[in-house]
Amino acid sequence: MALADVTARHDILRTVYGWEEGSPIQHVLNPEDCPDQLTVVPATNPSTDVNRAAERQAAQLRREPFDLSAQPPFRARLQELDSNNHVLVLSVHHIACDGRSVQILTRELGTAYASRARGLVPQWQPVPSYRDYVRWELEHLNKWAAKDLPFWRNLLAAGPIPSFLPTNPAPAEASGMQLVLLPAAVVDRFTKAGRALRALPLSLLMSGVTAALRSQFGAAPACLGTIFSGRTRREFSSVVGCFVNPIAIPVYCSPQLSNEDLIKVVNRTVSSCLSHGRTPYDQVIHALGRATHRDLFQVLTVLHHPARDISKFTPGISARRVPVFSPTSSELLVEAGPQPDGAWGLTVSWRAQAINVSTGCQLAEELTRFLYELRTTE
Repeated sequence: MALADVTARHDILRTVYGWEEGSPIQHVLNPEDCPDQLTVVPATNPSTDVNRAAERQAAQLRREPFDLSAQPPFRARLQELDSNNHVLVLSVHHIACDGRSVQILTRELGTAYASRARGLVPQWQPVPSYRDYVRWELEHLNKWAAKDLPFWRNLLAAGPIPSFLPTNPAPAEASGMQLVLLPAAVVDRFTKAGRALRALPLSLLMSGVTAALRSQFGAAPACLGTIFSGRTRREFSSVVGCFVNPIAIPVYCSPQLSNEDLIKVVNRTVSSCLSHGRTPYDQVIHALGRATHRDLFQVLTVLHHPARDISKFTPGISARRVPVFSPTSSELLVEAGPQPDGAWGLTVSWRAQAINVSTGCQLAEELTRFLYELRTTE
């Protein structure tokens, strides 16, 4: 019932998509008409490991692609381990969700579950619909484009930045992943160093990725993708939906640059690009005469919104996040997830046709070393 409560609250989670006279249309299902999105998997082996169960259920969901014309873009599997322990895996299509939305869903699911456990209906503060955001965005697109498109033409249209990774097609499953935990003390140290240089945390991360690519591939000019959050208005801060917008950030840096100078160069470009990040990326690509995002970047670098503590999911129920393998569509994907205790979880994922396991692990090691070595000059 808690999942149904959250679905009823956010109409984007019960929207199906079709075509009418050659144009895409949306149809929002009534909550009572929305199919049950939860599959309960009974326990079969009491000794099943939590991580293994999560991986298995996530893989099962990946093998069942969404039919967006007939089914809502949201579903879940609940694996029973024993009478007291369960693994819940949520799968949401990117058309209806982004990283911040996952945190909203987790928070509101806990609220709804706590209410239902007491026999109550959750009492929500009203939130706007994602359709309200879309209407607001449409009202401002022309104004944003007038400001942003000349900037992107000047920055990106000078010529293609050399590719340094193979782009041969490969199945999404043919990927690898490396996880690294940066302790809170290390994060505190390098963010202090960043503040001393007036650099954004994202700039520190992208500088580390640039340094790692330079070390492994000799890639001095590189273009890295990142994500503009899109959540610039407070009234949409608790709305589930896909707000994010990719942007391409070219980095021209000499191999002779020190780490400090590299951060300064990257931060100037990152700051400028973020201030022009509202125009939809598809519109930027079209204006530049490019076909896909791969014409601009092969590497995507993402700094996620800080995660909230879910250890006390609801009164009487504790919870924790379980990392699972998620194939990447980018040749290389670097994600940093700030944790409630101040640590950062780094995830480096790659496509096997572009990067082998040894190189992927070395890239993660180079990035980790770069961030570990950042410190203020006493």
